[in-house]
Amino acid sequence: MVLDLTSCQNGSYDCYQCALSVVLEYYKRKYYMFSLSKLGYCYKKTDNEIIGNSIDRSQRVSIDEALLTYHGITIKNHFFSKESIDNIISCNLRDNKPIIVKMDLFWLVWDPFCQKYHFPHYILNVGYDAYTDKYIWIDPYISSELRFVGIDEIYIGIQKIKTIEFTDKLQKQNLYYALYKDVCCYLDKSQEDNLYNTLILSKDIQNVFDLDRERGFYGDDIYAIPIMNNIREIYTSRMSYSLMLSQIDQNYSKQILRKYSNKVKDIGEAWKTVWCKLAKIFISGINYENKIGQLIEDIGVKEIKWAEELKKTLECELEL
Repeated sequence: MVLDLTSCQNGSYDCYQCALSVVLEYYKRKYYMFSLSKLGYCYKKTDNEIIGNSIDRSQRVSIDEALLTYHGITIKNHFFSKESIDNIISCNLRDNKPIIVKMDLFWLVWDPFCQKYHFPHYILNVGYDAYTDKYIWIDPYISSELRFVGIDEIYIGIQKIKTIEFTDKLQKQNLYYALYKDVCCYLDKSQEDNLYNTLILSKDIQNVFDLDRERGFYGDDIYAIPIMNNIREIYTSRMSYSLMLSQIDQNYSKQILRKYSNKVKDIGEAWKTVWCKLAKIFISGINYENKIGQLIEDIGVKEIKWAEELKKTLECELEL
């Protein structure tokens, strides 16, 4: 038997999120990239540091925690031994449950880095082939190809076995409270990842443009790459947050959250505009330098206003 996951391959995430997205597609559920991070980001600029490297976009909440809080999805970890692993896999396959397996890449026989590097990697067990007496695997981060490999060939590298379970229904009150805690963090200046960092970034980046105008600003790729990558992930997080709010609104809110979903989507588009203008500066030398700082400051003001309005709405709904 083999579960039909081969049409769901998605390589747009890291290997764990890629595996999750494929499994959720199998269950007819959408995976939102919001689970990568919260909206805020740290910004710490030192005298010798490139602005792009000063933007810390690391996740503030675990993926599993975000899935449970916002999507009602539990990641179940299965304790296993060499004697019990066959039974665990076969029981889940009989229940039509794909199995997420965390591996040490060093022992993953089909990977080109096998026997070269120790690195965590996630794959999926999707079936069993009685003819060859081997399990069927997919490595969705690489491709949707079915791989027939016996458990004995890779058991030494298996670190975790996970499956996905769903709650019957999320409580609207709990969702609202989770959103409220998030938005309070975004507006708390004592938090490292608050939205006021955008206003600091706008001043710093404009100062760099003003000081380096004669030499064309970030002429070297070493300067361009970090800020381009980090701003791309900032705008992506806004678009994904918009999708999440839209989903919550559709299921629970009856249009209470729709306008906030639309507003944060517009903010995401504005960050994308910044990214595009920076690309034109870095690649073509087009003179947008005097506009970038102001664009980012305008976005910062809009983000703070959006968060303040959302906080007030949630306070009313929660009767705080």
